[in-house]
This record gives sequence, structure tokens and C-alpha cells, in this order.
Amino acid sequence: MLTKAMTNIVGNPINLISTGPQAATKGNHAAPVTTIKIDAKPELASSGLNPEVQTGAIQRTTIDQPETSTSNDLPSAEYTVVHRSFAPWKKFGHVPGMTSETDLLPKIMETDESFYGDNRGFSLNDGTTRWDVKKVTARIHQVAKIRLDRDEKDKYFAPAWSSETRGKKNFIGKEEIAFCQPVYQASFIKNNLLLQFAGTDPLVIVAPAIDWKAKFNLSKRNLNGVTYLHIKGQIEGKGFPAYECFIVDRNNNKVFIHTYACPKKLDLAIELRSPLYDYKSEFNFMIEINENGLFKREVIINAKKSDIDSWNETNWTKSPAPDCRKSECGNY
Repeated sequence: MLTKAMTNIVGNPINLISTGPQAATKGNHAAPVTTIKIDAKPELASSGLNPEVQTGAIQRTTIDQPETSTSNDLPSAEYTVVHRSFAPWKKFGHVPGMTSETDLLPKIMETDESFYGDNRGFSLNDGTTRWDVKKVTARIHQVAKIRLDRDEKDKYFAPAWSSETRGKKNFIGKEEIAFCQPVYQASFIKNNLLLQFAGTDPLVIVAPAIDWKAKFNLSKRNLNGVTYLHIKGQIEGKGFPAYECFIVDRNNNKVFIHTYACPKKLDLAIELRSPLYDYKSEFNFMIEINENGLFKREVIINAKKSDIDSWNETNWTKSPAPDCRKSECGNY
């Protein structure tokens, strides 16, 4: 059952803001990577990075599936998983049928860009409720800390929370600031992790919900004498706005698990009006680890080998939306 989120990861009152997920399978949507910490800000993390997809930047080699064995004897293998949804634009949000694309609509009635977004690209930076250097905002954040083979023991689930929402209440009048209070659910049983959040714009009386769910299994796997953390599962959501999920080890090494680029901002109403998920992506991901469960160098994504740095770069240099302007979405 979804539970109201009232405090953030450190127990302080949390202000949540939500924007909507985007439509089903579209280009530039999946990307495994590790990262821990939740972010929530339109920050400098992506500054200087070209948000276009750099698929050629990563050297991948298809490998055979040799002898393998599965074991979870990693008592000190503690990980943090973060997933969050963010609006990559500097400003967005509108009333359906009342935009600059509506024929014969007087300009004074246009509602384009009524709210501030997170103004960033994909990021592994920590989250925050308001803009801060080297941190990021998001519409909704959720984080879990787990240990392999510990199930409900030695786990910590922070309530889902959000960064501030700033814009014109109900699309008219002066700007206001409010925080969304998302509902969420979280569980970790037999190394199966489930995280889900949902929330709406607190400055709009009737607003569609952003809704994302991550569920996957974690285990230790030996492949030709090399030990990996094996993460297999799926991401589902309403497809708007952008989405990112990453995992972090005890030494704060981060790896993207999945990134999703949303449609253009004026597709918000189309993407969020249905209560059903229209986006789904499955992944099979392995991260090389040492005897203490800490990340090393190599990753294998769907049987293709790469290194962590290249994999992360492929994700954070990908454009989070097709209509990002030159001075937004982290493209400074």
C-alpha cells in the first residue's frame, strides 16, 4: 500500500513536488548505472556536458556466457538505490488546449511554461529540496539502503519526497511555492527490491500524477573467476517527465541502472492523463565487485561489456528531452 511521505531521509520535514511521467517505449530511455543518494535540483552537475546521446563513446564487446555460479555470501555488501523523476526544462507546464500551439488562441491566454522545472540533465549528484551547488532537484525522489541476504533486517527506506514546486497557482496570478507529498511503497524480501512513488503538482487543483516503479533482484555472481553484483529487473512508469535510477556502494561509488528521456514538454497532458503505465523497460546488469561488495571497474549490460566510467558518461551526456533549449537541461 502506498504510504504518505512526511519526512526526508534525515528525518526532516520534506517538501515534495511532482511532475508527470512520460509515454511508453521511446528513444533514449534505458540506461543502467550506479549511484546512491537522491537528487532534486536543477544544478550544475550537467553543466558543460553535451546532452546528446554518445553511443559511440563506450567500447562494448559482446561476450560469451561461460561458467557461472550464484552466491550471496557478502555480509558487508551494503548498497543504496535511488530513483527519481525530474523535469529537465527551465520552465514547463500548461493547460491542455491553451498553449502557443493552439490555433487562434490569443497570446494572453497561453499557459506555456507556467512552472519552473529542474533545469538539468541526468545526474548522479545528491538531491536537495531547493537549488544548491553540486546537488540536484527532482519532482519526486525515493531512496533505499539495503544489504544482501538481510531482507527486512538492516534496511532503510526513506519516505518519497520532492523538491519545491514554483509557479502560477492553477496557471494564473502570481508565483507561489509549494511542496508535493508523494505516496510511496518500498520492500526488500529475499533480495527482491520494490520501490514506487506517485505524486501530483501541489499548485494545481486537478493534476495528473507522476508515477514510477522499480523492481529488481540483486545477487552475487561469479563469471570466469570474476565476481559481480547482478541486478536484473524492470522499470515501469507513466512516461513523463524524465527518470533516472542508480546504485551506490559503501564507498560512494555510483553506477546508473536506468535513464529515460521523456517526450517534449507540451506532451505532458497526453502522457499523464491515463492512470496506466505506458512505459516499461527490462534490464540485466552486472557490476564487478571486490570481496567486500565494493564496485571495481567493469560492467556488463545485457551481455555487453564496458567500464563504469564510460557507462555513466553515456547516460549523463544523453539528452533528457527532445526539445531542450541551448541554455537548459544541463546544456550550459
